Amino acid sequence: MFLDAGFSVIGNPTKVIGRPGGVPLDHQWWNYDAGLGYYFTKALFGSAFYEEWRTLVPGTVNPRDAVVSFSYKATQMWRFNLTLIKGLSNDAPQYGISGGVSLRF
Repeated sequence: MFLDAGFSVIGNPTKVIGRPGGVPLDHQWWNYDAGLGYYFTKALFGSAFYEEWRTLVPGTVNPRDAVVSFSYKATQMWRFNLTLIKGLSNDAPQYGISGGVSLRF
């Protein structure tokens, strides 16, 4: 089981998000998520979780989604990842998929 949360500050000093002209933005709870993970084998880990983050634009709905993710450890150095996302609110992407390869040394 896991739980994660964070907070982003708009504007000063880093301007990571910035302040585009004419668009009011709120400070943002980066997100929170909660879910479960399971090792199907020593090499294959899967997780499923619910995720929500606070909208940046006042008056819009918080994006929410359900995520299923898999990580396969092929060798000590190589891992393969696949993530599937299903949006649960109007302001979240309807579907998403991502994949990746990581090399650890």
